[in-house]
Amino acid sequence: MKRHKTAAILALALVAVLLATACQEAQKTADLRVTLDDSIDRTLVPKDPEEFKVVKYRITCQARGGGDPITLDTIRSSIVFQGLPLGTYDISATGRNESGQDIVSGSSEFNLTGSNTSAIIVLNRLIGSGHISITFTWDKELVGKPSVHVTLTPMDGQEGNTIEKTLEASGSSATFTANDLPSGSYRLTAKLMDKGVSVAGCVEAVRIADKSTVSAEIPFNLDKLPSSPGNITLENQAGIPIACTIEGVEEGQTVQAQQELEVDLVTDGLEEMSVQVEWYLDGSPVGSGRSITLTPQPGQHRLDVVASTDKLGSSGSTTIKFEAALLGDIGVPVMGGRVTEAGVDGLSLSGDMVMDFLVDGNLMIVDNDANRIQTCAIVRNTLRLDGSQEIEDDIVVAASIAGTSRIGFATLDNRIAMYEYSSGTGRFSEIAETQCISDDGKVFFDDIYGISRKAPGDNMFAVFGFLRIEGYDSFTNAVSQHDWEDLENFKASFQQIDSKVKDSYDVFGVHHSGDDAIMIDLQTRRAFAYFQHLDRDDRFDSIYGELPQIGNPTAVTVLPSSGRNILRMVVADDDRFLIYEGDKDGKSSDGFTYRESMIRPEGSGLESVRFILNATDTFLYVLNQGNDSISTYSVSGEGRLTYKAMTELGFSPVDAVLSPDGGYMAVYGTGGEFAILRIRTGISGQS
Repeated sequence: MKRHKTAAILALALVAVLLATACQEAQKTADLRVTLDDSIDRTLVPKDPEEFKVVKYRITCQARGGGDPITLDTIRSSIVFQGLPLGTYDISATGRNESGQDIVSGSSEFNLTGSNTSAIIVLNRLIGSGHISITFTWDKELVGKPSVHVTLTPMDGQEGNTIEKTLEASGSSATFTANDLPSGSYRLTAKLMDKGVSVAGCVEAVRIADKSTVSAEIPFNLDKLPSSPGNITLENQAGIPIACTIEGVEEGQTVQAQQELEVDLVTDGLEEMSVQVEWYLDGSPVGSGRSITLTPQPGQHRLDVVASTDKLGSSGSTTIKFEAALLGDIGVPVMGGRVTEAGVDGLSLSGDMVMDFLVDGNLMIVDNDANRIQTCAIVRNTLRLDGSQEIEDDIVVAASIAGTSRIGFATLDNRIAMYEYSSGTGRFSEIAETQCISDDGKVFFDDIYGISRKAPGDNMFAVFGFLRIEGYDSFTNAVSQHDWEDLENFKASFQQIDSKVKDSYDVFGVHHSGDDAIMIDLQTRRAFAYFQHLDRDDRFDSIYGELPQIGNPTAVTVLPSSGRNILRMVVADDDRFLIYEGDKDGKSSDGFTYRESMIRPEGSGLESVRFILNATDTFLYVLNQGNDSISTYSVSGEGRLTYKAMTELGFSPVDAVLSPDGGYMAVYGTGGEFAILRIRTGISGQS
């Protein structure tokens, strides 16, 4: 059932002066009949209908040859000036409202002769000036650094200049005022900004009447915007209501995000009248005409429509508040929005970046090309830059320590550093660092390719890489361990993990828990698994060996397994998945057992480069450079994979990170492209 939101169209009078001949030219006089008719339609939203409703008229005739003017007041639509001498007259008229206030006027020069006995005067000038005072409000808990940008634009041929102001917030509100505005129609556009990023918006049609102030309070509702229909009622020139309805959103309906939504303004009975219609979504124009198509991003929205005719003061507006939700399958990402440097003031993006979510839910983006580390909040499917600072070294890998404000970094020049993140300032400060070299300076990482949030011992994190000894023909893969809490003992302690591979591993994957890491060497087709000991938290064990059936591995990760002593992993190999298992209770040299091959249903030429598991190990996301997409697989408790969907990105992905609650995914591409994706989690209160 649709709910009808009615409104009236303001009507002022069109004055038609019809002259009936009362005597012949020889008599030198004639009767002048003035007939009144509407000239200004009623507005769509009647916030002040009485002020703009003409209920009586004053008409004045002044002979050019002199003499006293003749003035008549009437509530009728026709009036006669009897026995006027022939000649030239200045005729003026005003329309008044119930309060006796003149609101519209018109005038004309008319030459009264025996044969020229009719004239038309159009009331086409709105009288006087008025004021406006609009207060905007919002929930201060949802906006960090608010301001409101307001634009007031004259409409319907209204005189005056466009006014633009940026309002400073006072607590959770800001007030826009403007004085001595010429009477008539205006379009008021307002956008709520959070540190320069638009988070909400609205558009209203406003009428200014003489000696009156338009006052209103407009809330920016940022969290609870129920789906609701919107309706408009127009009135024709005779004042008879003609229903007009916005169709396309049903009462109580939640629309599907990222799907086309068609909305229409149905103007029954006004097909012959020219009605101009403009549509705005969150304060930004999205189309014109009686029918438009929207593709709303996930989140809460306000849809405004502003309509007008060619009559003075006829503009009006109405509003629909609705939510675009992720109504598809749980766990499948949908595009929230593409982010560009031009769209976010001060943001730097490139194809060489490192990302992670921080303890307060903000996103850390390291841009190595710009030598900057940046803190960003996700706001309405885009980013707001909250902090930015220079860094000296290129960051290879980084990992925020869960539940803390500390982040571990490994750099291109073999530095391992611990940083402290300040949520209040959005900045990072180094609190510990070490060079990944031995005391004599001969042993160092030649290639760092992975980092884990956990390592043997309390409060440890691990860095994986290829170890080289200067001056000796000795190479190995190794892990260095660092204590993120005991900063005095932050220096690396190296542990050899595989001496049989004489070069760095080509494919690396680490589980988000930090308990497991997998490395694959393409030349030998060998893999090395590094996992937490089954019975001792301060030890890690390993499995290494060849991978049967392997062809061209490009990505690897650990999957849930049917038993605690089983290590199960999946390898992306061209357009198939290979599943292997290793025995955690066995010897490290027992190697891996080939379990199955799974031909991927997405198609061919996928060129998958990265696996990402969500925090509960229930969904696996695969970054595909071959067709610029992300594949989603559900994961059973035994590590079985079921294909769900493919999400198109429009760019070739390099890496992605998931927010701790699984509701957001940040992805960047080879050319510095960046996107925020939304994921329906199925958790109450989330997407």
